[in-house]
Amino acid sequence: MLTVSSGGTAHNLTIQNGGTLNLLGTTTSEVTVSSGGVENISGGTASGTANSGTLISGGTVNVSGGTAAFVTVRGGTLDFLAGGIALDVIVSSGGTAEVFGRITSSATDLSSGTLIVLSGGVVSGSVISAGGTETIFSGGSAVSTTVSSGGQQVVSGAGTTTGTAVANSGLETVSSGGMPAAAVFRTAAVRSSAPAASPTPPSSAAAAR
Repeated sequence: MLTVSSGGTAHNLTIQNGGTLNLLGTTTSEVTVSSGGVENISGGTASGTANSGTLISGGTVNVSGGTAAFVTVRGGTLDFLAGGIALDVIVSSGGTAEVFGRITSSATDLSSGTLIVLSGGVVSGSVISAGGTETIFSGGSAVSTTVSSGGQQVVSGAGTTTGTAVANSGLETVSSGGMPAAAVFRTAAVRSSAPAASPTPPSSAAAAR
């Protein structure tokens, strides 16, 4: 286990195979969380630049009361708990991001990535394409989302969206209780009002609370 205390700084780290990083300070670049590794950001800041921040590759990162920027999720899980803030997040290749906190800008979800917005969660400025899915559950909210070719946004069980733009064969599915507002549909875009039961939040969501 490695702990970066408040005021401390670290970079070029790899966490794997049962390893844990507890971040109360700052990481500046090149953090990789591989299969079996866990990073807990609690009051700390995981920063970086594009393509040089935090890479989740089969591991898990939990953000609670801290901030994470320039995070790429490939095959792992990113959990933003209440109080967690993120920006510049990419979810792809089977990765999952579960949001109880806030993603304030630039969330990109593609190539079988899954972005799940749960109660209290807010995601702004996400782009869903190329096999990516964004699901907004009851109490969650998505603002200014773009859904393009191959992407899907699912609004479920009193989840809310505002200002979604659906274009180029993108799909928005509204399940029972979903509340989309001010959506714009462009070429070959589709909205489906699903009569079936709303999807169920992931089991990990209950544990995260």
